Amino acid sequence: MVNLKDRAQQVFGIVLMIAGFFASVNLIIMLITRASALQHGDGSIYAVAESSVMLLVAACFVWAGRKLATMAESAIYYRKQHAAAESS
Repeated sequence: MVNLKDRAQQVFGIVLMIAGFFASVNLIIMLITRASALQHGDGSIYAVAESSVMLLVAACFVWAGRKLATMAESAIYYRKQHAAAESS
């Protein structure tokens, strides 16, 4: 029997990873656009720095989601192993 809390934690971690990935892709495009505008004299270095920091935060979301999903998968695996050992 899989614990519902562990499965919900795993799903939340996967959703967090996917959201972080799509945010990262969007922020990479924004960073390129702002850097190009800066190169042509229309942009601001602060806008480029802001995009860089947001990209770092999105990467942290991907890392945290992966960590959360991996921890939940480990908990599910060990509970299944423990239940199998008890039944035999």
